[in-house]
Amino acid sequence: MNAGTGSVLAPVWHAHADADGWAQAAALQIAQQLRDDLAKAPQVLLLLSGGSTPEPVYRRLAAQALDWSRVVVSLVDERFVAPGSAGSNALLLDRVFAEGDAAAATRWPLVTPATTLGDCVVQANRRMQAPGLLLSTVVFGMGEDGHCASLFPEAADLPVALAATQSFVAFDAQGCPVAEPYPLRITLTPSGWRDARCRVLLMSGVRKRAVFEQAAAGTDPLRLPVTAAIRDGGTPLQVHWYSQEKPA
Repeated sequence: MNAGTGSVLAPVWHAHADADGWAQAAALQIAQQLRDDLAKAPQVLLLLSGGSTPEPVYRRLAAQALDWSRVVVSLVDERFVAPGSAGSNALLLDRVFAEGDAAAATRWPLVTPATTLGDCVVQANRRMQAPGLLLSTVVFGMGEDGHCASLFPEAADLPVALAATQSFVAFDAQGCPVAEPYPLRITLTPSGWRDARCRVLLMSGVRKRAVFEQAAAGTDPLRLPVTAAIRDGGTPLQVHWYSQEKPA
C-alpha cells in the first residue's frame, strides 16, 4: 500500500551468514521473480543500483537460466556524466551483462551521448511506458546517510522528487557530501517504483543495519530517504543483509 494511504507493509528481512550466501540468495530471489513475470508479460524490466556492493549479486544473477532476450536491464539512478567515464553506473551493467546468455538482455542506459539531462529524463520516462513491458524488480542500495537511488537527505530537490508523478526526475544533490563529485543525477522516484512486482534492498554491515532500522521505525523520508522505499510500494521491501563481521 502507498505511503500515507493506510497501513504499511513491513519489510521482509533476510539475514545471511556471509557475503557468498547473501549474494546467492538475493540472486535466486530476483531470478525467480523474473521467471514468474516472464510468464505474464512479453518483456520484463529489471532496474538495478550501481556501485561495487551489488556486483557479486548481479554476477550470480547473470548466470541464472532465464529467457534473457525478453529481459530489459536498466538502472535505478545514474550520474550525469559522459557514458563510459569512470563515474558512470552503466559500466557495472556493461561488465556483468556482456557475456554468456545474459548478453541477450536489452540494456537501457539512462544517460546517452550528447544528450541533455532533461532529455535523458524524458527518454527514461517514455521507455517506462513501452507496450508489453512489465516492471518486475527494482534493486536498491542504501548509504549510511540513508539515501537510496539518488535521493539524498537534505538535498533541495528531495521534496520534489518524492512527490513527483514521473517515474524518473533530474536531481541536483549539490551540497550533499556523499553525492560529490557527481551532484547532477537522474533518479527513480517513488512513483516509478511503486508498481514493481518486487523491490529488493541489498546492504551489509552493522552500521547500515542500524540506519535501516531507524528508517523503518520512522515516517520521514526527508531525513532518511530509504524510508520511502520501505513504506511506499505495493509489496513488502525484501531486505538482504549480512554483517561483514568475522566471528570471534
